[in-house]
Amino acid sequence: MVAARNAAGEPLRLISIMPAITERKLAEQQLKTERERLELALSAGEMGAYDLNMLVGILWWSPTTYVLFGVTPDSFVPTPEAVAAFIQPGGRDGFHRLRAQGIALREPFSCELRIQRPDGMHVWLGYHGQAE
Repeated sequence: MVAARNAAGEPLRLISIMPAITERKLAEQQLKTERERLELALSAGEMGAYDLNMLVGILWWSPTTYVLFGVTPDSFVPTPEAVAAFIQPGGRDGFHRLRAQGIALREPFSCELRIQRPDGMHVWLGYHGQAE
């Protein structure tokens, strides 16, 4: 776009576009509030949440999930393989079998896992998942 200028090259007018973004800003604020509520509920219940994009293998963890596993986002990148390494060997195969069955049947699945944190502490976790 070329704006009109005088002989010295100074602009003679300013052309602007100002779209209304109220709806977007309200949606952003609502999303922020919902995330804060979720994090508060997860923290109060000593629970974590995760989301695995099965097409590309990207795993997202809530901040409380890092706490449950005794790691930090700075020191640990959650991947399916890295998370499976936390599960005690005696329960790993059963977990994978139950999860695969739940995914194949498109049904919710649950189990209890015994993990070992990097500090050596053993922790039992209830696991509930559902593929969509």
